[in-house]
Amino acid sequence: MSVRLALLTLVIATGALLLLFASGVGYQQETWSLKVAFTMVRWAAYIGIATSLLALVGIALARPVGRTTAMFGAALVIAGATAFVPWRWKQVASSVPPIHDVTTDTQDPPRFVAILPLRA
Repeated sequence: MSVRLALLTLVIATGALLLLFASGVGYQQETWSLKVAFTMVRWAAYIGIATSLLALVGIALARPVGRTTAMFGAALVIAGATAFVPWRWKQVASSVPPIHDVTTDTQDPPRFVAILPLRA
């Protein structure tokens, strides 16, 4: 495997991590909408998965073990973490009630009349 391919894999993995980070920062700074931020998170995860697979192949084919393998290894760690974070967020989000079931009016919360028969 070429050192250039290992370096490219490392750069792509780092780019995916930056995309994941930028999604939240940009939304907080009101640079883009929530929809754009979620799209960025999704693509960061996709890129992280693809880069992890490429890094695994690179590690398997890199001979002799050395600088190239280390770069592929670093790319695997970065890309794996980038893919893991959105996956974990999805797991947590699916384990809690949807946001529209929460009220901020604790003194006189709305009555969910239509949903009561469905919850019984």
